[in-house]
Amino acid sequence: MLALAFLLGGLESLAGASVGLGLVVLFLLSGRLPFLVDAQLAPGVAYLVLGINYLFRVVLLLVALVALKDQSWLDARALGLVVIGGALVWNAIALRKHLDGLGKVNSSETETGSNESIPSGTQAGGSSR
Repeated sequence: MLALAFLLGGLESLAGASVGLGLVVLFLLSGRLPFLVDAQLAPGVAYLVLGINYLFRVVLLLVALVALKDQSWLDARALGLVVIGGALVWNAIALRKHLDGLGKVNSSETETGSNESIPSGTQAGGSSR
């Protein structure tokens, strides 16, 4: 990706793409930080921490993009394209992992039979009388 930016736009595009890649990596890795402490928090507080963390990261990304948009040493289009492309690729990978996980859960349920997921003391067709 960086080589393509350099070939298409020179050093300014390379600088923009490099900064964009750095922003994407920092944004996405900093999203993992709350998961290091959420095990010690109550569920409601953990969701609050995740939400505040995401809002904080989005505001910081916006501030960085606004501060960098008029810099002469980098190409703002390359920066923006790499940030958007990086976010799309990251979300596609996350969706793929999620869907693969759902497929594994669904296939294990069908292999074991549908009655095993019913709590004991109940029957599949009606009441437990």
